[in-house]
Amino acid sequence: MFVNLGPSTENLCDKVDSGFIEYVLQKAGVNISSLHSQVDCVLQPTKIALGRWTKVNLTMHNESATDTKDIAVKISGPAKILPANIRSTVRAQSHVDIEIAIMPME
Repeated sequence: MFVNLGPSTENLCDKVDSGFIEYVLQKAGVNISSLHSQVDCVLQPTKIALGRWTKVNLTMHNESATDTKDIAVKISGPAKILPANIRSTVRAQSHVDIEIAIMPME
C-alpha cells in the first residue's frame, strides 16, 4: 500500500517520526496492524555477492481474505535495484513472484 501525502512531502518519512505517520493513518481509518499482517515478502536467494548483479525472486504472499491492490515495495540500502519501482496486486490467499536484480555496493 502506498499513501500519497502530496508532492511537497516527498521525503516526509525521513523527517517525521514513524509513530506520527501511524497515528495519522489510524485517524484516517487505516488499520495499521492489518496492513502489516496482510502481505509478507520473501527474497530468494538470501546470500548475494557484493559488487555483482544477482537475479533475485521477490515473493509477495497475501494470507488475508481480501485482495491487496497496488502495493509499492521499497528496497533500500547501499545497493542498486532494478526495477527501481516495484508495484503489484496480490489476490486473497495467493502470492506473486517478481524477478528483480540487486547489486550490493558495500
